[in-house]
Amino acid sequence: MTCLCLLFKTSFFPSGKQTAVVLEYNCKRLELASGKAQVFTQIYDIYLEGFLFCKLRYSQLHRWNEKLRRYFGSNLVPHFPPKSYLAQTESTAEERRLQLQQYLQKVGEDPVISVSEIFTTLLKNAQQETFKICARAILLEILLADGKKLLIDTHTTHSAERMLEIVAQKVELSRQFLEHFALYLVRELPNQGYSVLKRLNAFELPYVSLWSLQDENCKIMIRKRCFCDGGRRAVGFSYLDPLENKILMQSNGGVSLLYSQATYELERGWVSPTKEQYQQLKAFQDAEMKREAFDN
Repeated sequence: MTCLCLLFKTSFFPSGKQTAVVLEYNCKRLELASGKAQVFTQIYDIYLEGFLFCKLRYSQLHRWNEKLRRYFGSNLVPHFPPKSYLAQTESTAEERRLQLQQYLQKVGEDPVISVSEIFTTLLKNAQQETFKICARAILLEILLADGKKLLIDTHTTHSAERMLEIVAQKVELSRQFLEHFALYLVRELPNQGYSVLKRLNAFELPYVSLWSLQDENCKIMIRKRCFCDGGRRAVGFSYLDPLENKILMQSNGGVSLLYSQATYELERGWVSPTKEQYQQLKAFQDAEMKREAFDN
């Protein structure tokens, strides 16, 4: 379920995922070729957890609504604010904004529409079109939690969900364990560490999200998911559930990913294990006894 609302700066939070989206309203003036008239087009900048995700005009949102109505029927899709044929004033623009807020709030809260392929496809297409990224095959670098790198064959239009599957295959992580991991945007730091910027949503296009940052220090990383705070601060050995880890122990790839993340965070003091736990983990690390580290 995805909760959408539209404000001057607006947030929507996919239920259970704690993912923030901000929509900023901008009004741009476009002068016609004749030079005798001017028109105003309303553009909404959509931010996903503080990062620009896409830009949409009212007309594009209107087309979204028409597609949703054809697919789900008028009874399920909420009322969409009608077109206005009069010049937009500040007050009428604000009124439309509030109406769009209510519409997007209801669409995003709908348990059927918000998780549908047609809705997520609209989001992906909007992201790709905003940044004008051509569809093509690419080699993309993915970081492991300990900073090691691997290259995957992927596509600029692959969603985070699809790209995670490719990464999992590369590290020999069984598909049944995919729900325990996710792709993150991170920024490499001068001290060879990194900071976690955000978790990529399943519908996002990781390559486009990375490209849009225009920062060579930003990378995509695979990490164990953390649900405590939306993925922004997904660190800490303490969040590793022993029961969940026993399930992941059935996968060699799962063991390697957990081990690399735990030892990396331990070395940088991101976690506070007991003295005995620290000594045990260091011993396991030195002996490369990955399974024992999580069996304990």
